[in-house]
Amino acid sequence: MLYIQISFAFIFGLGAIALGVAAPPPDGLQWLVIVVGIALTLAGIGGILYAALRVRR
Repeated sequence: MLYIQISFAFIFGLGAIALGVAAPPPDGLQWLVIVVGIALTLAGIGGILYAALRVRR
């Protein structure tokens, strides 16, 4: 279950970055969408690394 949540965070993060770049929302929220996407992507990468190190032990 943890792996599924990590994967979704990573995928949603990349999707948010792509959405913020390709089709920016109105009212200047483009940077907010991109920053949230970067945060989700980094959280997904961190979760993947944590899970990989945990399984390795």
